[in-house]
Amino acid sequence: MSKKMSLLENYLKVILLNFNANKIFFRKRQIICYFPLLCHFLFVTLQSGNKRKNIAMSNRKKATTKAKEPIKLRAKQLANGNQSLYLDFYTDGVRQYEFLKLYLVPEKSPIDKSTNAQTLELANAVKAQKIVELQNTAHGFSVKSGRSKMNVIEYITDIADQKRIKAGGGKRTTGDSYLALTKQIENYSGLKAF
Repeated sequence: MSKKMSLLENYLKVILLNFNANKIFFRKRQIICYFPLLCHFLFVTLQSGNKRKNIAMSNRKKATTKAKEPIKLRAKQLANGNQSLYLDFYTDGVRQYEFLKLYLVPEKSPIDKSTNAQTLELANAVKAQKIVELQNTAHGFSVKSGRSKMNVIEYITDIADQKRIKAGGGKRTTGDSYLALTKQIENYSGLKAF
């Protein structure tokens, strides 16, 4: 009780010093008179303390949540001490595995560490490519990757035919320029269109 009273006395002294109320010094009987003032002071003090706490908390870095990945890179311990890397797919309630034929060796030297780092980098690149393919199929994008199997000369000839049909036939069009281009490519490379 005495600690609380001395705390109140200190707050009242601060209030009286801050407001300099006609040079009135602290008396215990005046607590009742200055109680509303004390409440106001405590409220303002606590509120500014909370603001300081909020400012300090706003400067604190917020924990970022890690998004779940549909594909995880995992390692399986082999009998010879190496680790085999594989991808663990979990989609639509079905778990699938794809072994990458990439291996981590026990790190006994700096060379082993660097080869393991390169192997992990390659495995993560394969994982990222698989995630992109999975997301593309989930959202309806075509998964076709690699080069087209159409010949350049055939492609240019198709464009020339489309231009000719669009122009209506008999006139000289940009399609003729495209056909001239195919002839130049044939002469340069020695290939024939058909």
